[in-house]
Amino acid sequence: MSTFKVTQLRRFVFSFYMSGIMSLLMSGIITLINTGLAEGFLMRWGPAFGVAWGWLFRW
Repeated sequence: MSTFKVTQLRRFVFSFYMSGIMSLLMSGIITLINTGLAEGFLMRWGPAFGVAWGWLFRW
C-alpha cells in the first residue's frame, strides 16, 4: 500500500471511532438529563445515538 492510501485509511478509521465515541457520550448524557433513568432509557438512547453518529461522522 502506498503511504497516501495508508494515511487516508488512518484518517477514516480515526474519524469513525472518534465520532462514535463522541456521539455515544453526548447522546447518552443528553438523553439521561432529559428523561432520567426511567424505563425504556436504552430504547430512547439507541435512536438518539444513531442520529448523532450519522450527523457527526458526516462532518
